[in-house]
Amino acid sequence: MNRKITLALLFFLFTALSFAQTGNLTIKSETGEKFFLYINGQEINKTPQSMVMVQNLSEPYFDVEIQFANRRIPSIVMGPLTIADGTGQLRHVTYKLAKSKRSGKMKLTFVSMVPVDRHAIVPKNIFIGVYLPIAIQIPVEEAPQQPVGCRDGYRMGNNDFQSAMATIKNQSFDDTRQKLAQQIVSANCMDTNQIMQMANLFGFDQSKLEFAKFAYDFCTDPNNYYKLSNIFGFSSSAEELSDYVQSRH
Repeated sequence: MNRKITLALLFFLFTALSFAQTGNLTIKSETGEKFFLYINGQEINKTPQSMVMVQNLSEPYFDVEIQFANRRIPSIVMGPLTIADGTGQLRHVTYKLAKSKRSGKMKLTFVSMVPVDRHAIVPKNIFIGVYLPIAIQIPVEEAPQQPVGCRDGYRMGNNDFQSAMATIKNQSFDDTRQKLAQQIVSANCMDTNQIMQMANLFGFDQSKLEFAKFAYDFCTDPNNYYKLSNIFGFSSSAEELSDYVQSRH
């Protein structure tokens, strides 16, 4: 019987630890439309702002919701958005809110990912917010386990999957895309077709192969994993994946 200890993360402790490995997220409205920002359901600003920076984020990715002060503008829900680069380092990531030229609707677009500058001068017109996890549960008698029960389980929902795909596509390099994809698949269950689609976002066989091996444990229908042989440009990569899957039986 596992006992769990709930550790409340107090703000001063969270801030003190932030310098070890934290990142920032900035969202700014190009049109000046004011909005409320929610991260993982937590309200960041209680009054609408046109530019919000959330500091000292200790997690690599988040679900984000934006509700506009002008209620005629539809809310934007996206996730997961990442603030981690290909090495897992947390960065200062900026997104902008702008009208789509095609649809005329407001959309959230990736702008930049840069190292966190603790000494940067913050503009006066930006609202500084804090996201504070309420608690973390840590098993006492055993180490945290990877998600179980993916075999014959429920795959990642289509809306969440498409948001994840869009976020990965925003990354410029295979290393960054692979790191983010592994973070996403390790927190969800996916079927073979979803894993194939995500693997095809990588440009190189080696990246596809490494991701396919990693994702095997999180596949809901591993009996269909042979289909991934079609994603490779070289038969040697397909053979290596087949040997890996056989070794896991």
